[in-house]
Amino acid sequence: MGCQINEGDVVLDIGANIGLFAHRAETKGASKVICFEPITPTFECLIKNKGPKTIVYKNAVGGENKTVEFKIHSDYTQIGGATFSDDALPIKDTIHSEMVFFININEIFKSLCEKIDFMKVDIEGGELELLNSITDENLSVLRCLAVELHIINEKYEKFQHTFWSRMVNLGYQGYCLSHGDGKLRTLN
Repeated sequence: MGCQINEGDVVLDIGANIGLFAHRAETKGASKVICFEPITPTFECLIKNKGPKTIVYKNAVGGENKTVEFKIHSDYTQIGGATFSDDALPIKDTIHSEMVFFININEIFKSLCEKIDFMKVDIEGGELELLNSITDENLSVLRCLAVELHIINEKYEKFQHTFWSRMVNLGYQGYCLSHGDGKLRTLN
């Protein structure tokens, strides 16, 4: 349905991890890729992997400016990366934790001098806070949005339907890909 990176696009990659999506965006012709990754071990890999058109920030992105503890765990059956969300992660074995500064998603849109064409969100349980906080005005400037969503409990299922309705009301068309048992989804 056209949700792809086009030549010249400015891409916002929230939850960039080690930079695989950013690399793919550059190879698809993005003119700029703006990455946010909050966790030191993965951010260090992101720096090593970034291409010439990629700008990286060591911050989380959410609904408000704040500092929160992030944890990386050893249980990869549900959430695959670091998270701050207690909903997302009944902490078992924490193998790394650190305090991380969040930037409000709307401040990112306000401070950027160019229009964002494609926004990718993969933030391990933080999607609800970010997407509930982003304004309709900022959503409306996007040509494409791709969100990885872990359906951990009923709250996430309800959010998906509410957010989907919001996007339709803003004039977007899209689709949802379910992976595995259907608890991991990609909204496009």
